[in-house]
Amino acid sequence: MAGAVGQSSIITALSHRAGNVARNVFLVAAGERVPSLGANGAFLSWDGTSFSAPYISGAVALLMEAFPNLTANQVVDLLFNSATDLGAIGADVIYGRGLVNLEEAFKPQGTTSIAVKTPAGETKVVAMTGSALLGGEAFGGFSGLSTALSDSMMLDGYGRSFRVDLGQRIFNQNQTIQLESLIGSTRGYRTSSLPFSSSGQVKISWIEDWRFQEVDKRYFSHQGTVRSRDLRTKLNLSLAPDRAITIAQGLSMKEAMEDYDQNEFLTIGKEDFMALIGRGDSQSTVINQNLGTKSRITLAMARGGREWQQYNIKADNYIMIARIDHRLSGPLKLGLDLGVMTERGSVLGSLSSGAISLGKGATTTFVNARFDWALGRKITLFTRASYGVTDVKAVDLSLVQNIANLTSTSFSMGLTGHSLFQRGDRLSFAVSQPLRVTGGQANISYVTSRDYQDNILSFIDRNISLAPDGREIDFELAYRMADIFGASVDLNILHQINPGHNARSPDNTGILIRFGSAF
Repeated sequence: MAGAVGQSSIITALSHRAGNVARNVFLVAAGERVPSLGANGAFLSWDGTSFSAPYISGAVALLMEAFPNLTANQVVDLLFNSATDLGAIGADVIYGRGLVNLEEAFKPQGTTSIAVKTPAGETKVVAMTGSALLGGEAFGGFSGLSTALSDSMMLDGYGRSFRVDLGQRIFNQNQTIQLESLIGSTRGYRTSSLPFSSSGQVKISWIEDWRFQEVDKRYFSHQGTVRSRDLRTKLNLSLAPDRAITIAQGLSMKEAMEDYDQNEFLTIGKEDFMALIGRGDSQSTVINQNLGTKSRITLAMARGGREWQQYNIKADNYIMIARIDHRLSGPLKLGLDLGVMTERGSVLGSLSSGAISLGKGATTTFVNARFDWALGRKITLFTRASYGVTDVKAVDLSLVQNIANLTSTSFSMGLTGHSLFQRGDRLSFAVSQPLRVTGGQANISYVTSRDYQDNILSFIDRNISLAPDGREIDFELAYRMADIFGASVDLNILHQINPGHNARSPDNTGILIRFGSAF
């Protein structure tokens, strides 16, 4: 049934009202001063529902012509659901379901989905709302994948096809310099060590002041926020004169394996595969065995958890490392790590789900090499390099059909000096490249066109490179002064080229000065 409204969308005096019986099947359209041909061929203005009904029937005809897959019942339902609500909220006794809105009817309605092709060649649909990718830093901004998916096709709740830029569903989790790295490092944390025997002690860290985390959460968080916990404990035990075990909770793997201060630098020491097991929901076990006075073997196992709350995506990472350190001579030390990392729910730190899921998980085999050369008593030259090969376990329902030949690297080199200007100070300068994908292709299969007559979706297969279009290079100068009347002073100067391995990102320079005192 049809009613007539004027230019102000108020029902006309000549029009029928919906009433209680027809309120759910009643629409209104223009019915006042409607231009139409008269008997003499001249244009005249007409009033009444006789001129509203053709508007509605014309809308039906346009929808059925544009979307031949729609049934008559679907077209009617579409017009009802897309109508502009007038009068009382919802279907009412005057305007019924509301004013016909053809523009809205031509927009996607209902639950949107993405058509994907299964390994068996069948076509399935995956909900659009649950399809997202939070890119790990090693992949940069996924520029190749974003470009390839920029002209994809989605289906609405009525099975109609619409163009969509799925590249907008790919988010970056890295910021140039994160607020937490600046003010949430040492400030606000308290640490206590409890020796319970000559061979063991427990070290506990906790947050005493949550104000900075509240600032970060309220003003600096964004779509790429990954949730993690912050409880830190470390238990050191000497099992024998040449053997020791460390059990850690809430510490990065590097902190658990080495005498490493996670908060001292912004980038140094955070560039390799171990960085994927960071602070937060992590547990580590490290066993050290000395082989004489020059060599040591280390076995380490760690688990790290990550959660992307916005899309309810969780991931668990497990890593095992066999390390050997050897002193060639007094000033020269070499080190080699062989490791395997298993990810469940992520690929090199990238979290994804739905139609743009990268895979169920991945297994990475990697090697880390280290070289330290003491240039006298105060200065040490250091180099670090990593290389890994990743095997990705594909999912059945995703536009990303397969990822192959995925390799990644990282490196750092620099100088560290101790007690150069005053007793107990430390000065370091380093050049580093964070973990970066250097090779790898993804085969994607997505819909490019649709034949409505035969209801056939046409897929196209493409191979794209997963290597970033840029390469981040970090130059960092870090200086830690010795305690001055109980206070500590840290200075960091950082310059980044292509931050986030993104060629379009402008270079970034930051200076951080931290003052701290325990009282």
